[in-house]
Amino acid sequence: MKIRKSAVLFAVILSLMFPAGCGSAPERTERETQEESVTNPGSEGQTDEPSSKDDEDPETVNRFLGILEERAVRIGDVLYYSAVGDENIPLIMAADLNSMYSFPLCGKPECEHNDKNCNAYAGQGGPVQLSAYRGQLYYLDIRFNPITSVLWRIEPDGSARKEITQLNPALENTAESKSCSWFGIYSEKIYRCFCGDFVKDGELKNTAVLYSQPLSAGSEDKAQEILRVEGASGITACMEGHILYCAVGSRQGEESLFTIYAYNMDTGEPETLYSEQRECCPASVACTGNDLIFGYTAPAFRFSLTDRSLTELPIDSQKDDVMLIGESGVFIPASPTECRFADYNGKLLYSGFFLPPELRDEENLISPAGCSGGIFYFFIEYYGEENSVTYAFTAFDTADYSAKVLYSISIGQEMF
Repeated sequence: MKIRKSAVLFAVILSLMFPAGCGSAPERTERETQEESVTNPGSEGQTDEPSSKDDEDPETVNRFLGILEERAVRIGDVLYYSAVGDENIPLIMAADLNSMYSFPLCGKPECEHNDKNCNAYAGQGGPVQLSAYRGQLYYLDIRFNPITSVLWRIEPDGSARKEITQLNPALENTAESKSCSWFGIYSEKIYRCFCGDFVKDGELKNTAVLYSQPLSAGSEDKAQEILRVEGASGITACMEGHILYCAVGSRQGEESLFTIYAYNMDTGEPETLYSEQRECCPASVACTGNDLIFGYTAPAFRFSLTDRSLTELPIDSQKDDVMLIGESGVFIPASPTECRFADYNGKLLYSGFFLPPELRDEENLISPAGCSGGIFYFFIEYYGEENSVTYAFTAFDTADYSAKVLYSISIGQEMF
């Protein structure tokens, strides 16, 4: 099995190889209490006109936890994700979380979802990054030669899509692929961070950048840089209310530094919450209560927003284990098909299969999509017979530890 951090940006890939397994999983049961705990990040009847501060709902930001690629986002009881469709066309898919039924986000009758005329079509450069803002769905299409990042909006029912703006080319045009890429939207502004190789004094400098840009057409030249850290090994961010939390791992001289920032998006004031010598390359962060949880590569850390202490989670793991964070615990893959799931205090809650039975005998390339409502989602890719590759999207429910395929498509390799 291979588990990778970024399907689009291959420079940040972590692979694990194990023998395949087999077995069965229990049937999925009804979710009640966990579904009630997930906020609805949207509202209906939005327009292009910005609302007042009184109308700003801090819970309209994406509540999807543990994002690495931002290829999934939740709005109410619908999960949207970026997938590969027929004819190798990149599509935005929607999954009804009540029925767990998945379908292309296209309302056109008799559409075969295999060309650019499909409403669900998104992205010239492959799968796209997604975010939610005031009940609407946004995606970031990153094109190459030259690097161009374009923000689009699509209605949650798939009825319309519209190009909003390009992102600032001076900040987006790096010489090498970006890593740890993230974007979010708050109060009519796009917030964007990533690591990339910027040219300085004729040399490439791996640099972490955080900036904002107005959510309006032609705003490329109005971007404002918030943070720049040279020598960065990784950057990750999340929004909680009006605060944007950002963490950077960097190499400063002979020392490794881990720094956590808080940026007040209402006042524009930055604050350094924590900065210490520590080997830590952040890849994923989520705010749970009064804590920030950092995960993906072991060990995982908890940062207390109350006393500003950073502690390692007491979870049994090996160095470089993959550790995916959810609302109530940490997921650790143990084989191509099996995992361990423990709470934040280290108590083992489950050990067993996390892939559906029909995928357990394959050599899979697995990309975690995140966790919401206690369900972990994964992108699966594997090569099969008859010269084809299969893409699938799966769900692993930590309420009853069942697994299910939500979407699957096989494409002949001659399409590539």
